Amino acid sequence: MANKKEPNSNMKLAGLFLALVLGLIVISIFLKLIFVLNSSKFDGVHRFTVGFISENKVKVVSFSPQSRAIAILKIAGYKKNENLSDLILYPVDALVHTDNQSLDKKDVSSMLTKSLLSINNPDSNLTSFDNLKLLLFAKRISSDSIFETNFSPNLSSQEKSYIFTNYFQDNAINQENTTIEIINAASSFGLGGKLAALITNIGGNVVLLSTSDNEQVSSKIVYSMPKNYTLKKFSSFLGIPMEKTDVKGVADMTIIIGKDSLRNLKF
Repeated sequence: MANKKEPNSNMKLAGLFLALVLGLIVISIFLKLIFVLNSSKFDGVHRFTVGFISENKVKVVSFSPQSRAIAILKIAGYKKNENLSDLILYPVDALVHTDNQSLDKKDVSSMLTKSLLSINNPDSNLTSFDNLKLLLFAKRISSDSIFETNFSPNLSSQEKSYIFTNYFQDNAINQENTTIEIINAASSFGLGGKLAALITNIGGNVVLLSTSDNEQVSSKIVYSMPKNYTLKKFSSFLGIPMEKTDVKGVADMTIIIGKDSLRNLKF
């Protein structure tokens, strides 16, 4: 009788082992899905900008769900490994490295599709989930709502202002109209002015720019109003922590640029 029960016991053990393996696989997939969702940057509501970089061509593509439009900058004068946000003085949320051919066309869907199929792309920081959401958004946009223009650092300030004001401003930042003060406390000349230009280009309202006589080690954004999209956007992009204050200053929020910003400048 014992010999007859042994196969049944082995089958039960094998079944338990298989169930355990399948359970671990399901849990692993679930945890990975949570990680991808938490890493997602494009919320489908606010403007999101991606830099597509090839060996000798660069396009900056900005997706605007609020205006249901896409704006494209064809960049001239880009040098390999150059900071794209610094070059155009505009917040670029993600980068995608691709081939030359996909940048020859105005077809944004084609660029995103190739990016999505390029599974091994360690130089890109656009998640596959964001890529898919942007692709679905792009497919719903008519060609009449896609603007494309050339951009060069040599353009005049008026020409740059026209491009960003008319095609690249974030409507949510514009509508919130949060007043912003910038204090350069990093002992680096011109840093505050560059940040002011970047914030203005996306629609921010810079009301005061100054240089501190006292150097500060740590950067921070001090705010007195309730948290809003503008505050979270610049804190996330710049990688600067937020600090609440009950003291109302000359502006709703103050960005203090400290020495630590010099290690990983975004502009």
